[in-house]
Parts: sequence; C-alpha cells; structure tokens
Amino acid sequence: MADGVSDAVRGGHPGVGPSAESRAKPGGRGRIGARLRTAGRLAVIAVACAKNLADVVGSIDRHL
Repeated sequence: MADGVSDAVRGGHPGVGPSAESRAKPGGRGRIGARLRTAGRLAVIAVACAKNLADVVGSIDRHL
C-alpha cells in the first residue's frame, strides 16, 4: 500500500464477511438474521404441513 493504510483498516477484501450496510441494520444479511429468516420459513412450512395433515385426517374420518 502506497499510502500506508492496510486492507484490514480500510475494510478488507470485498466479498469477505458481511458488508457495512448489512451490519448497520439489525436482521440484515448477517449470520443471525439469516438463521432467523430460515427458522421463520421452516415454521411457515411446518404450519402449512400441519394444516394439510389435519385436513387429510378429517377427510378420512368423515369417510369412515
């Protein structure tokens, strides 16, 4: 570096770690926000599956 400022001080290499704008907003693309988003999606899928299963069981029960 000609100006004496290292890459670490300047922010490192692009594409490594969360970006500054991601760190600034809570629940951004950081590791924790991604896990929360994934958990939320899985919860939505689980609820949909449970409703479908309840419908199937109710349908079978009505036919018996």
